[in-house]
Amino acid sequence: RERKGPKGEFAQVLALDKQVLDGKEGEEGTKAGEGKYCVIEAGWVSSWLAFVYYNDSSPAPGKIQNSKLLDHSGCPIEGIQLASDKKSGHYRLIREPVWDLYCKLYKDSGPKIWVDEEPYNEPEKWQVDEEWLQALYKKNNINPDDLKVRRPTGVLEEAEDTEEALLQQEEEAKEEAKGDEVDIFTD
Repeated sequence: RERKGPKGEFAQVLALDKQVLDGKEGEEGTKAGEGKYCVIEAGWVSSWLAFVYYNDSSPAPGKIQNSKLLDHSGCPIEGIQLASDKKSGHYRLIREPVWDLYCKLYKDSGPKIWVDEEPYNEPEKWQVDEEWLQALYKKNNINPDDLKVRRPTGVLEEAEDTEEALLQQEEEAKEEAKGDEVDIFTD
């Protein structure tokens, strides 16, 4: 692996990122802050930066393991935070072409997690690779119909006991209770 120099990983990623920002790669007509972002585990990014930029003795980070960001059912872990240059966190957001390059450089990385609607930093909007989810369900003996899961179509399946249904049940209970009331002040 070539860490540095014009053909090194760092140079490849920087060049691709610049192409994306300049509008030469990716979706046509996409502004700098729009488009599809992929989620990447922040610890992997730190290890990769140590490998390609900071320390010549750091080993290559290995495959990206985004499964660390998901619970046993494939949903984002509770309390997950976006990392930045100024604060630590669990994940970062990168452009999709950069994700694709990382996966080319580090085989068997994944699962692919992406978000394509603002605000991009809300894990509730994440979409997870469907094939990976199906394998996870099979491994953990989970019926996906029992879960509230984000599908790659971008549609969030709602549980049956939504707030509206709960309010309706509460109203019905109040109506039933009215019939049981006894007015002690009437003759």
